[in-house]
Amino acid sequence: MNDYRKIKLNQILSDPQQSKAYFSKGNTTVIAGPGSGKTSILTLKILKLLENDIIEPQGIGCITYSREAAREIRDRLQLLGYKPHGNSFFGTVHSFCIAEVLVPFAKLYNYFDLPLPIKIASNKDRNNVFRESLRELRFDTNDVNMTEMNRERKIGIIGQSQIEIPSYDIALQVAAKYEEILHNKGLIDFDDIVNYSTILIQNEEFVRKCIEAKFPWLLIDEYQDLGKPLHEIVLTLLIKTKIRIFAVGDPDQFIYGFQGAVPAYLEELSSFNNKINKIVLLQNYRSNQEIINASEIVLEQNRGYKAGTRQKERAEFKFHVCEAEMSEQFLYLTDTLIPQFT
Repeated sequence: MNDYRKIKLNQILSDPQQSKAYFSKGNTTVIAGPGSGKTSILTLKILKLLENDIIEPQGIGCITYSREAAREIRDRLQLLGYKPHGNSFFGTVHSFCIAEVLVPFAKLYNYFDLPLPIKIASNKDRNNVFRESLRELRFDTNDVNMTEMNRERKIGIIGQSQIEIPSYDIALQVAAKYEEILHNKGLIDFDDIVNYSTILIQNEEFVRKCIEAKFPWLLIDEYQDLGKPLHEIVLTLLIKTKIRIFAVGDPDQFIYGFQGAVPAYLEELSSFNNKINKIVLLQNYRSNQEIINASEIVLEQNRGYKAGTRQKERAEFKFHVCEAEMSEQFLYLTDTLIPQFT
């Protein structure tokens, strides 16, 4: 064990809730606020499982929202002394679905119109098909945009979740036409990748057994941002396999609501059928207490977070008014405010 790993391990073992998450044996959700050490927990948990619980040729599956997040986890694991493990997966939900579901299993089933071999549409292809769909249905971009359409495609997945999200009828119509045209061209897009994989995992026992045989543990980062298809995959695996789930997220930090991600999925998972243990990390090791209190006022939520360090510091608040459009507010932040404090 290298020195860096010893330091990080001692840090989490000194925090009762972090330690509880680290030693958890079964399905677990970790509600981790800002500065709570969630990446340390996730990466150390991965190493603990690989060294003590996972026997080759089995591996571990770790799903993130973005490639940048996956890279951060791999970099952190390397610092901790991780040695490459042949059958382990670290990547986005899209890459997981392609590599572990669609490529090995899609050709075995023909009950949906998945074009084979798989050809992923370019951005230009997707934009052209979207415009063609609008023309055929006699709508335009004033009626619906591509983001709204894709959101409907995500939240339309049927499964175990009881979370109800209002649907936008025009976007739903355009989504159906868009998929028809796209698939007739022999193409799929990134939303298809996850949606088709969800259906295969939900419907096919053989697919589930193969995933279970390879990945006895599935760890998920930023669960609140991953949306309904991934949520339905996880609920199906909880019900129908022995795969253990370790999901980390923060309902206050979701940033992809416009794409169909809602914090209610994380909350639902945390209490799903009494199959999962919920752990809340209450220590914030990044900010002093005054900043933590101010953040809870803005969120209109009293989460009970406490400063784990910097207890003697006082915060200074400065308010800047920018009565402009959102894009101009961003520029004011990046070009004027940030340079003042760097």
